[in-house]
Amino acid sequence: MRGESVRKPVLLAVLACTALAVGVVLWIVLSQMTPTHFLQQGVRTHVLVLATSWNDQDVCEAILLASVVPGGDSAMVSIPPGLWLKQSDGTFARLDGLYAGGTAGDVAEAVSGFLGVDIAGVVTLNADACYALLDAAQPLAVSALSSVLYADGLSDSASEIEILMGEHQFDPDTAIAYVRGASDRERIRREQDVAQAVLAAPEGVISGTMAELTLDGSVDLSQEQIVSLVEELAERYDDIRWDVLPTVEDEVDGVYVEQPRIVEIEQLMQAIARGERALTSADVQVAVFNGNGERLMASRTAAYLEQRGFAITEAMNADRFTYATTYVVVLSDEAKAWLVQDTLSSPTEIVFPSDLDTYEDLEPSVPQGTDIVVIVGAGMELTE
Repeated sequence: MRGESVRKPVLLAVLACTALAVGVVLWIVLSQMTPTHFLQQGVRTHVLVLATSWNDQDVCEAILLASVVPGGDSAMVSIPPGLWLKQSDGTFARLDGLYAGGTAGDVAEAVSGFLGVDIAGVVTLNADACYALLDAAQPLAVSALSSVLYADGLSDSASEIEILMGEHQFDPDTAIAYVRGASDRERIRREQDVAQAVLAAPEGVISGTMAELTLDGSVDLSQEQIVSLVEELAERYDDIRWDVLPTVEDEVDGVYVEQPRIVEIEQLMQAIARGERALTSADVQVAVFNGNGERLMASRTAAYLEQRGFAITEAMNADRFTYATTYVVVLSDEAKAWLVQDTLSSPTEIVFPSDLDTYEDLEPSVPQGTDIVVIVGAGMELTE
């Protein structure tokens, strides 16, 4: 009897240990089969989205950083493909050049190192995948802030498509023409317009389409994880914060590249990390041009706005000194123009690029990511 009383607890202990071991093994296997470590509640996850095209070669046309907190705030940051970054070996390269000469993973590594964020993976959408998403989501409701002219030089019969400022219901071909139209400086904003329209499709349309696509070139993410990302973005598309990485165009060895604006980029990433939603002056990128000829007017106006929290992307002379009115030109969100107008003490007029005949002369000098252009006209007074 005594021996049996000893063996019984031992047997129970062995069985308990065996059950625990089996449980651990099952947990490990299941954790590897399901995306348990992706999009965790309350945790910010970063995913890079690349849009590419196949013509004569594989070209990276658009780069978006999705910063997502499930059930919370999300942000989509457009990164210029021509962004010029320093590599780990000390050399400099454009992001689209890294993609052409390497892989999507090389682009993700460069962006991760520069922005100081961990990137969970890369979603690569080729031309066919992009078209499938546009087709599934049509009609695409887009509000064009300026008119766009697209000349199709790739088709057998040359054609032009003009898209006027205003509300539109795009089909896939017209949406592509809108994005690729003239004025590359505004292309990123147009890409965002179309991306927002895609996410606004009826529930399940985009995630269902993504589940059917072959996503060659995607890195470190399963199809299920990519679908869960799209579902999260589509479910809360109205609350997504859309931004463009602040850069300035410069010439390096005869090639035009986008140089990062370090301070403004740090401010942007900090605001995203804090989950800031309310529009503040810190969210507005402003370029200031002296259009009245008064000495130091651009730099004085820029300093005035900067002291009030606005991020200044440029301050220089305009194309002429004969502007009779101070114009606040909308390049992104009109609400940002009202914020600038309310800050300036002198009368101003809010306009869109298509409303101003002279804007095309200024456009080459407007840095990428600029939200508002202020052209200082006659009678500007800065009240301290």
